[in-house]
Amino acid sequence: MSAHNEVWDAVRALPDRQRTAISLHYLLDLPYVEVAELMGMAEGTVAATLAAGRRQLAKTLGEPLTEEGDSGG
Repeated sequence: MSAHNEVWDAVRALPDRQRTAISLHYLLDLPYVEVAELMGMAEGTVAATLAAGRRQLAKTLGEPLTEEGDSGG
């Protein structure tokens, strides 16, 4: 299996809320405020949801978690 497929399989395996937030922010490049509006949650909840999703992806993919300095902009 290619690395590309592994990543997408890992994203698909995330809980719905994490998968949606990851998709909106990283695929559609939406800032936290827009993700929050679309998902009906606070920006802080978006940040926490994205952090949890990144942790799960790192664990699933066997990658070290790095802080990317994502401020939600």
